[in-house]
Amino acid sequence: MKKNNLSVRESTKNFLQSRRLRLSFLYAVPIGMLGGLIGLGGAEFRLPVLAGILG
Repeated sequence: MKKNNLSVRESTKNFLQSRRLRLSFLYAVPIGMLGGLIGLGGAEFRLPVLAGILG
């Protein structure tokens, strides 16, 4: 059986990266749809999410 040689720090980093990726898709779909319906004003919904939640 092959052992996983990742350290705890690398494992945590990989977990957080995959979580952030899933979270970004979860937020991107409704914000993209809402921004598309509104037009240029849709940036008001994108910027707080991109800057605050997703870093």
